Formats: sequence, C-alpha cells, structure tokens
Amino acid sequence: MNYQKQSFKRVFLFVPHPAPPLPPTVIKFDVLTDPPALNITWRAWDDGNSPVTMFILEYKVNDRDWKVQYISNINYYVLHEIDFNKVYYFRISALNAVGKGKPSKVLKVTFKGR
Repeated sequence: MNYQKQSFKRVFLFVPHPAPPLPPTVIKFDVLTDPPALNITWRAWDDGNSPVTMFILEYKVNDRDWKVQYISNINYYVLHEIDFNKVYYFRISALNAVGKGKPSKVLKVTFKGR
C-alpha cells in the first residue's frame, strides 16, 4: 500500500447576518414656491445585507406629534400645501426583510424672510 500524506487548507468565510438597514441620508432638499411644497430626496447607504424594500417618511409641524406621511420603495417625496410660517421636521427610516431600521437624523426646515 502506498499512502500519501495530504494537506488541507482551511478557508474561513465571513458571511454577515442580515440586519435592519442603517438610517437613510437626505441628499437633496428643494423648496418649491408655486404651489408651496417641499421636495425631499434620500439614499439608503447600508441595507443591512438585505435589500431595502420600503422607506417610511415621517414629519411633524411645529411641536405636534410625528405623522407617517409616505411609505414606498421610491426614495423621494413632495410634501404639498406647506405653510411658510411654520417649522417642519422630517425623519426617514428604511425597511428590509429583517425589519425597520433606525430613523435618520431629524431634518428641521424653517422659512426665513417669507
């Protein structure tokens, strides 16, 4: 019998587990004047190793409660019928198969000189 010594190489692969997505980042913000509206565009930077399926945009006016305004897989929204005399706050969350991620930093919008 002829025995040959065999050598084996061990290979380790790191496969991250899916997690909720990180907060989206606002990349563009436009004020429209006629009619009064706010156009917001954002990007999901890290999907948590599971594709982002939806975005949730929440907003509040002055110090009122947060309202869910928009749930969609599209990364922009136009909020119509705004009042230039009020202060608006926005935050955006992303959703994937694992769950809802943390919301973005709150974006405060004020209109000076209007």
